[in-house]
Amino acid sequence: MKHFLQVRTKRGDDGTFGHLVHANFHLVSLELPWRDNLKDLSCIPVGIYNVVPDDTGKHQYYRILDVPGRGNIEMHPANWAGDTTKGLLSDLRGCLAVGLRRGKLNNQECILDSNIAFERLKLYIGSEDFQLEIIERISAIV
Repeated sequence: MKHFLQVRTKRGDDGTFGHLVHANFHLVSLELPWRDNLKDLSCIPVGIYNVVPDDTGKHQYYRILDVPGRGNIEMHPANWAGDTTKGLLSDLRGCLAVGLRRGKLNNQECILDSNIAFERLKLYIGSEDFQLEIIERISAIV
């Protein structure tokens, strides 16, 4: 089973940004800001999670299992993960998105080329289960 590491490097009202890595495979990552693990408002707590392909529904994403106090958490394409209570844009409600690079859209920090990145992730993983370890390496200087 592959073990991916998600290293969070920056967080703020625009979202929680980081990197998803395995061996020589690398994508940028995006989640909501940390809001005390509140459903639909917060990023995933630091920890190790099993992830399984989800072949149900309209989209074929990856389901992140056993997130404490939460359900229906997935990895999928998205651009924004801002704090909606502060009027920022968000495509996420507690899930994890991947992209090829960070950037700005509509004056808000985001990730770009998310659909391309997600297709690369699907090609790399295929239909295998994998582990996701989320850690934080937030710099004091952002």
